[in-house]
Amino acid sequence: MLSGFAKFLLALTALSPVALTWAIADYSRNGFNRDQLFTISISIFLAIGCAVLLRVSGKKLTKVTFTVEELKAVDNEVVAYIVTYLFPLVAPATDISLLAQGFVLALLALVLSTSNAFTFNPVLSLLGYHFYEVKCTSGVSYLLLSRNDITDVRVVKKVGRLSRHLMLDLS
Repeated sequence: MLSGFAKFLLALTALSPVALTWAIADYSRNGFNRDQLFTISISIFLAIGCAVLLRVSGKKLTKVTFTVEELKAVDNEVVAYIVTYLFPLVAPATDISLLAQGFVLALLALVLSTSNAFTFNPVLSLLGYHFYEVKCTSGVSYLLLSRNDITDVRVVKKVGRLSRHLMLDLS
């Protein structure tokens, strides 16, 4: 399983497009400044870190046999995140400081990483991952992260546990 810090970084990566949207909105209102460059750099760093984290996890996680009874694609959860990403565009014209933005994103990432609310990460989608809600033979439901487009439950044979309810397809 991932450490709490790694789960926090994964959740923060899911929110990094909000920071990018803020940088673009701030640029259109105020012209270029270093805060925007810093924000964009951090977002890119998080995306690269997320890709590395999943690649290393795929090699280091213990492979566990996993039998899926039911499977449902949940990639369509993106609609819920659209509202979050639009927030910087509809915010009042007064400036939102980088410190305030960082605090809000860190707080949201903390909530996502410590709850079972993690259901979608657009950065992972850009990296080619798909999200599935799966139910195993014991009746417990998990969120499965896979690079494969799964249409048959028999395809999933081995997984690694990223968190209590988040699995990585290692088949």
